[in-house]
Amino acid sequence: MKKHLIISMVFVLCLCMLCGCGGDSVRPNIAEPGSDADAEVSLPDGVEISTAEDCTYIYELSGFTEEEITEQIENCLGLRLSDAERTDAESITTYSTDEYSVWVYNETGYWSYDVKEGLMSALLSNVENPISDSEAMEKVERFIDEYELWMGDFSYRVVDQYGMKGNGENGIFMKSVFLYPKIGGVEVLGTFRISIDMDLEGNIISLYCMVRPIAGKTPAELMDRQGIQSRLENKDYSASFSQNLVSTEISSCDCVLYADGAAHDGKTYLYPVYVLRGEGVAADGENELFDIIMDAQK
Repeated sequence: MKKHLIISMVFVLCLCMLCGCGGDSVRPNIAEPGSDADAEVSLPDGVEISTAEDCTYIYELSGFTEEEITEQIENCLGLRLSDAERTDAESITTYSTDEYSVWVYNETGYWSYDVKEGLMSALLSNVENPISDSEAMEKVERFIDEYELWMGDFSYRVVDQYGMKGNGENGIFMKSVFLYPKIGGVEVLGTFRISIDMDLEGNIISLYCMVRPIAGKTPAELMDRQGIQSRLENKDYSASFSQNLVSTEISSCDCVLYADGAAHDGKTYLYPVYVLRGEGVAADGENELFDIIMDAQK
């Protein structure tokens, strides 16, 4: 299954402290990309740095208790987790029965759910009137609303998933609905989303709830154009280059928010980052679109 992501890179959390009165602030530590490809990149004077007001803060996500997360899962899915076999690990608590598995990520309060035979049943089913994209989205919106999984704005995407069905033909057997929360009007990248997979009858077969409400925010001091250019020159960023580029041209520079889905001292955050998008040319003349992401704080 191919799921479309805005930026396919891995990020990890830097072990820093959040201080609301200046000094050191918590920062995302942007990991090295999977490729060793390289390019010289600069930010042209004519490219505007787009920074919304909502992007000038570090946001702290709300805390939680085990009882709160258990109640949320049970209410959403009609389960009783006490009936499941529980396995405790340092970072994940697992609940398992013959019918389903639930994973609770202990540091963040994120959780996921999977019907064990859901994918196979979806592949073998023969639905005469499959659910449409709009019906799938309406169903997810009602679900999110009813159980208050996210109370703010969001963008979404419905993706058809293809596989070898029971009749031996390759075809659509499942729809994946991705919901991307927004803070104000600011997009949030990284591990901050809700995704629901459903069969063509509209039954949920897996769910990933990777969000928490906002508990507070601290002002962040952002870099100016000179700071961005300095980090580009020092290659203090992560980029999606798949090959060495002999020339590049940046077309946009936007400040957005990013969640790396990790906790520090029991807290998780959304961080301001700069995303630069552009196009480069490889040695063989092939053109390649690329993204660059860097910490937006000074």
